[in-house]
Amino acid sequence: MNKQRNKKRFSSYYFLFVLLFIAIFACNKEEEIIPDDSQNNEVSLFCEITNPENEIEVPQGTNLLISANIIDSIYLINSVQFFKDSSELVSIDNVPYQYNFNTTSLDTGAYVIKVVAENSIGITQSDEVSIKIILSEFGVEGSGVIDIDGNQYRTVIIGQQEWISENLKVTHYPDGTEIPHVSGGNNWESLNNNDDAYCWFQDDTCYKEAYGALYTWAAAMHNTESSNLNPSGIQGVCPDGWHLPSDAEWIELFNELGGYEEARGKMKEIGTFHWNYPNIDATNESGFWALPSGYRSSIYGNCMSMGNAGYWWCSTSNTYFYLTNDNNTDIHLTGASSYGFSVRCVKN
Repeated sequence: MNKQRNKKRFSSYYFLFVLLFIAIFACNKEEEIIPDDSQNNEVSLFCEITNPENEIEVPQGTNLLISANIIDSIYLINSVQFFKDSSELVSIDNVPYQYNFNTTSLDTGAYVIKVVAENSIGITQSDEVSIKIILSEFGVEGSGVIDIDGNQYRTVIIGQQEWISENLKVTHYPDGTEIPHVSGGNNWESLNNNDDAYCWFQDDTCYKEAYGALYTWAAAMHNTESSNLNPSGIQGVCPDGWHLPSDAEWIELFNELGGYEEARGKMKEIGTFHWNYPNIDATNESGFWALPSGYRSSIYGNCMSMGNAGYWWCSTSNTYFYLTNDNNTDIHLTGASSYGFSVRCVKN
């Protein structure tokens, strides 16, 4: 009798033990398959500043391209904010995650550049680098200028001339008249030599800050007559107090820099960040800061040569000047007026 009781008791204990074991195993198994969202969120979002390098020295007046690599393997990117110290520079919600930061107004000294990325469920990641703004070693700094749209430009004094050392990006003439914005290859191809027009390279405003706009000759001249005087007397698209340089004024610039062969290297930005390799002889010691902004063809309407060459209009009979990364460079060239080229201005 006792044996039977003990047997039943053992069976009951054994049954309870099996149930307890199954319950514990089920709980552990359930815990294993529940995703840890907090860990996934943190790992899935990646934020890294790819340019500039940490602790780089940047000459005052440089257009500094801030670029970030932002990736999320699970969620969408909601926003990417760029900061200088604690001041927000810009917020971007689509690729490319980059911002062209003009350092003209910065005092010399150290600054922190920070990028903060946020995904669609509110998780953030950030990265930061330090930069040091130093006095420019290139040319003699000019007084600067602001165009009618409010764009600020650094300027440089070279000999007896003061040049805007950035490509023009204005979209209105000095009298406030809007310059026709023409986008699309077919529309640009349809322009004739008397048409005013401007565009951004590849019709993308991301190129505006660094490279400026591309203008037809008629737009650059604002439909005034050709001039090879020095100074040209043609304000054209330039801000008040400034004018479009003539062929003679470009020659004065080259002569001031030691002649045509010497000048071209002294006018180009150093390195291969904007210019494609090999960017021969580039020193930028003039402070002209020539960038390879490319051009828009009047034949096919397409944009070409960014990274390889920069083209600038003269006020002289739709003449233009260009610089290349391999110094295959020339002046006194005449092209179709409906090409899209960059514009630099000289102070009156």
